[in-house]
Amino acid sequence: MYILVLDAIHGGLEIAHHLEILGHKCDVVDIYRHECGISVETAKKNAQNKIYDLIIAPVHTSPDYTLLNCSNTPVISHHKAVGMIIDGSFCGGFEYKNNKKAIEKIPDSECKNKILGRKPHLSIEITGARGKTTTAFALTYVLPKKGILHTSKGTVKIPEDEILYKKSITPASAINPALLAFNEERWLVCEESLGVSGFSDICILTSSEDYPIAGKKKSALDEKIKSLKKCRKVLLAPGVSKTVKSCMKNAVSAEDFVSLDGDKCSYSYYDEDGINIKGSFSNPLLLVEGYKEALITAAALGCILGKNPARLFNFIPVEGRMSVSKDGQRLIIDNSNSGANKMTAVMAALHARKLSGKKSNQISDKISDDKSDEKSKKLELTLVIGIEAENICEGFSLDDVAFAINEIKPQCAIIVGDSLKDINDKNFSDIPIYFEKDLKSGKKKAIDVTEDSDLNSIVLCVKTWR
Repeated sequence: MYILVLDAIHGGLEIAHHLEILGHKCDVVDIYRHECGISVETAKKNAQNKIYDLIIAPVHTSPDYTLLNCSNTPVISHHKAVGMIIDGSFCGGFEYKNNKKAIEKIPDSECKNKILGRKPHLSIEITGARGKTTTAFALTYVLPKKGILHTSKGTVKIPEDEILYKKSITPASAINPALLAFNEERWLVCEESLGVSGFSDICILTSSEDYPIAGKKKSALDEKIKSLKKCRKVLLAPGVSKTVKSCMKNAVSAEDFVSLDGDKCSYSYYDEDGINIKGSFSNPLLLVEGYKEALITAAALGCILGKNPARLFNFIPVEGRMSVSKDGQRLIIDNSNSGANKMTAVMAALHARKLSGKKSNQISDKISDDKSDEKSKKLELTLVIGIEAENICEGFSLDDVAFAINEIKPQCAIIVGDSLKDINDKNFSDIPIYFEKDLKSGKKKAIDVTEDSDLNSIVLCVKTWR
C-alpha cells in the first residue's frame, strides 16, 4: 500500500519506518515544524489524485486539518496503526469493506510479505491524564521477573534495571519495546498518551480527568475511551468515574475487589478460570494521594493475572512522583513529571504540609503571621510550578497554574516556562513570584530564597519528561 503518515515529531517517522520494513510505501508530513518529509502541498495534491490507500494521523490532529479533508482516503489513528504493526495485521496488507469504513485483514495465505505478529506473551498498556508512570512501576512488583518497562522515565529492562533509552510515550514509541519484549520473551508494560493501541492482554485507565485536544475540537477522555472499548480487558483505577465504566462492557474497577483501610490494602478475587486470591499488605505510601491509586490498581492487576500482589508492601517512591528528600532540614517534595497539573500540585503541597507538621487537611488554611512561632515555620512552603516541556499533550495552562498557586498559598512561588510569563498579572494575594527557565534553575532558586529558613518545605511541580 501507499500510505500517508502525518506528524513526524509525534511518532510519524517511527510508524513509517516499520511500515516500510513490512513492504509498504510511505510519505511523511511534518505538520508542525515542516523540517522533514514531503510538503503539505505535495501531500494534498497526491491525496486529491487518489494516490494514497490510507492516511495515518494522531488523535490530537484537528479534524479540520487540510490533509484529513481533501480526499476520501480512509484515515486511522497512530494508535490503531501501532496496534496493527505489533499484532501482525499489517503483515501483507488489508482492504476496506463497507464503503471504506471498516478494515478487514487479508488472509495470511494471500499476503505477499507474510510477517507474523510480534506481540509479547504478556503486555499491559496504560493511559490516563495522570498516574501512568507510578502505576507502571507498581506493576513491576506483581509481574514475573523478566520484563520491559516503557514509561516517560525511559525504557528499562527488568529486573536488570538497565536503561535502554529515553523516548516519548506517543503510541509509536511502543513498537520497539514490544518487539524487544517479544524477542527476549519478556512481558511488556507500556505507558501511552491519549489512548491505547489495543494489542495488549489488559489495558489500564488511571484517571477520568478530561481536557480538550485537536484544536479544542475533541475530548481527550473520549478518545481514550474510544480506544479502550476495543481492548480485550480494561482495568479502571480507583477514582475513575462510574460514567466511564458504564461506557465499556470490557471494564472492571480495581475497587470491585481491592479495598483500603489506612495503610492496609486488602484483596479478594476469584473468577471462572479458577483464580482465587485473597490477602493483604501494608505500605505507608497507601496514605499518599497518587500512590494509593497506583498500588490498588497494581494489586488488582496482580489478582487478575493470578499473581499474589503481597510484594507491593516493598514498593518505594518513584523519582518525580511525590518522592521526598532533604536539603539540610528542608523537605523537598518532587512531583515534577509529565502528568503534573493543578490537582497534583495541590496534592503535593498537602503532602508536604502533612510531613512538616500541618494537622489540618485544608490547603488554604491561613498560616500564622507570628514568625517566631515554631509551628508556623514548619508550615512555610515554597512552590516551584510550571511547564518545562511545552510539547506534552496535556499541557499546563496559565489559568491552571494560577489556580494552584492561589489554592496552595505558598510562602513564595517560582514559575517555570516561557509560556507562563504573563501570569504576573494574576492576583496572588501578595505572594512573591519569581520566574526561571527550567526545573533545575527553579529548584536552585527555591533553595536560595529559603536559605534562612531550614524548616521550609519545597514542592516541585513542573510538567516535564522524566
